[in-house]
This record gives sequence, structure tokens and C-alpha cells, in this order.
Amino acid sequence: MSLLKSLPLTTVKKSVRIDNFIFHLHYRITAVLLTAASLLITSKEHFGKPINCGPPPPSLTQELIENFCRTRSTFTLVNSQFNDPHLGVNTVQEDTPIIYHKYYQWVWLVLSLQAAMFYFPHYVWKTIDNGRMSCMVKGLTNPLCDKKSMDAKIAILSQYVLRNWNKLNKWAYTYFMCEILNFLNVIGQIYMIDAFLGGGFMTYGLRVLEYGFLDEEYRNDSMVVVFPRVTKCSFQSFGMSGDVQVHDAICVLPLNVVNEKIYVVLWFWLVLLAVPSGFVLVYRSRRMYLMQAGVGDWLFLSLLGKNVDGLVLDMLLEEVEVQKSKSFHSIFIS
Repeated sequence: MSLLKSLPLTTVKKSVRIDNFIFHLHYRITAVLLTAASLLITSKEHFGKPINCGPPPPSLTQELIENFCRTRSTFTLVNSQFNDPHLGVNTVQEDTPIIYHKYYQWVWLVLSLQAAMFYFPHYVWKTIDNGRMSCMVKGLTNPLCDKKSMDAKIAILSQYVLRNWNKLNKWAYTYFMCEILNFLNVIGQIYMIDAFLGGGFMTYGLRVLEYGFLDEEYRNDSMVVVFPRVTKCSFQSFGMSGDVQVHDAICVLPLNVVNEKIYVVLWFWLVLLAVPSGFVLVYRSRRMYLMQAGVGDWLFLSLLGKNVDGLVLDMLLEEVEVQKSKSFHSIFIS
């Protein structure tokens, strides 16, 4: 014991957990992943300009063409032919169906918005919790804490548990609502991305997998279809006589090489994240049905157990039983 007293009581400060592992996947892993992707997209140092168009006519500059095509949109043909110089890029007739690509100006902003949406349920829960769990476990996470101090803190915590017994259900229901928000957010973002990309995201991952198993002659790269690297842009200008002239420019979108990889990862990640998030809701519903009145106490003790040692939790439960016995005994005597 004297040897332990001589050791410096320096412990690593651990963050208090106020939720579960699936919750962490939403606001930590997914939000960080989306933020990193947004920062990657905006990095001109590695990928250069987001769009390169040309050749410009004699009366126009390349910078003007590129700025116009970036702010307006570019397009590809719906029905690609084998003789196309590039996939979806060929001569356009009046009745030729085309697809306009407008998303590439907003990818970084949408990714940032998605990251904020994944963090929002955690922010709501953290605000409602308001440091409750941090206050409860303060001083109980130090493994070298002396017994007298530990017993005193456990006694105070047991009194809190008894006074709030069966009074934490609203607090627990708020937590469950945040878990529902997590699940709805995942499903909603899948539909949002699909609308953002013009309807090409729902089966994007499956088509990418299918592409790898097809013979070379039957392959139609799904990533290039959704994220074309070469597109066309029509620019109207005035000629020397004042008549309107239409100039078709070929545009290269180097960032789409990155975008296609980002959204492949997002497709698989969101699908994998939606499955356990749904299972959590089923488990919570069953737990609420079976426990009913005691669901708040169960959640409180469950979260408390994530932050303290199992021995400390056992001591707390024993102290709660002792306090219950004393209160019942005093009522019986009176």
C-alpha cells in the first residue's frame, strides 16, 4: 500500500459516454468522414481546377468558358454509342435526349451539410443531458481513489438514484427519440443524395459491384455514367454581325474521379449504418414494452455502467438496496 501511495496519481482524462456505440458511428465516424471528404474536394493543391473546358473561340477566353460552364451546367447524352469519342459525348441534334450535370458545384457544400445533419441528434441529446452523466461519474473513474472518498460518492449517488427512481422516463424517451432521428437521418440522406445526383444513387453500389463481374465487352462503367469525367457545354455568344453563335466546348471534370470514389464509400457505409440503426430501434421498442415504467432507470444505470468500473457499479447497487431497506424499515417503525 505504501508503494501505491508513492506513485504519482496521474490518470488520463476519459470523455464521459452519454450514448451507445451505434450513436458514436453517426456523429463521430460518419460526420468526420463527410467533413474529410468535403475538405478533400476543396483541395486545389492536389486536384487543380475543378473544371477545364476548351477550345475557346477566337473572340472568347478559356477562363470565360470555364466559369460559364461551371456556374451553369454541363451535359452528356442519355444514350451512349460505341463510336462516341467519350462516353456520352457526341454531336447533339434537336431531338437528342441529354442529361444535365449540375451537382459538381455543390458537392463540398452538400457533404458539409450532411456532416452537420449526422451530428445534430448528438447535439440535441448532449444539450438535454446537460452534463448530468458527467456530474454523476465525477470522481468514480479514478482506479486509485481511496475507499473513504469512493464510499462517500457512492452514498450520494445512491441517494440521487432513489430520489429519482421512476422519474427518468421522459429523459429516456428523449434519448430514444434521438436514436429515431439517427435512423431517419440515414434513410433520408440516402434519398437526398439520390435526388442530388439526379436519381443515380439508389442502386449505385450494386451497379459498381455488377460492373466488376461483367465481361469487358459488356461493361458500362456505372461510376462514369453518374460522374462523367468528360462532358459538353454549349455557350452562346454574339458574332461580328450581331447574330447569335453557339459554341460547344469539351469539359474535363477531374474532381469526378474523386467524387465517384467518395460516393461509392458513402453508399456502402450508409447502407451498413442503416441496418444496425434499425435493429437498435427494434431492441428499444421491445425493451420499452417489457419494462414500461422502469425504462428511465434502466437507461441511467446502463449509461452509468459505460463510464465506471463494474466493481463501482456493484457497490452502487448494493448501497441502493441498503438505502431501500433503511427507508422501508423506518416507515414500518413509524
